[in-house]
Amino acid sequence: MSLEKLKEYFDIFTACWKFFRKYVELIKKVDSDSYWEALVNESAEIYERYGNTEFVKGLLVATTKEIERIYEKEKGEK
Repeated sequence: MSLEKLKEYFDIFTACWKFFRKYVELIKKVDSDSYWEALVNESAEIYERYGNTEFVKGLLVATTKEIERIYEKEKGEK
């Protein structure tokens, strides 16, 4: 695999990590539909930015599911 292709994968993983970090940090601060709307919109932007591939889609779906799991756990503890 070329260095350029590896860099592209790195960029995808980094974008998903930043997406995860941002929305996990916001869980305690926001409890509204606007949170989920922003999450969905940003996820779509990342998906489009990296070529609408199945790989990116799978990472974003897994990341969103984990955010939802954490959200439910955090909200259940209150």
